[in-house]
Amino acid sequence: MNTWVEYWPKPVTNSWHLKWKEPETVTTRYFPDKETAMEFCTVLHHEDKYYTRIKTDGYR
Repeated sequence: MNTWVEYWPKPVTNSWHLKWKEPETVTTRYFPDKETAMEFCTVLHHEDKYYTRIKTDGYR
């Protein structure tokens, strides 16, 4: 199964009422398993600068 993380920077704004908008540019990084991908996402979230999503293709 292929696992990858898509991440993009959070917009800089002072508003709490933001509408969701798909990012224009997304960076992709591949991982050997989901656990490693989750650790990477945790680091990006702690920095509070990126949104992330983990994706898999479902094949084994």
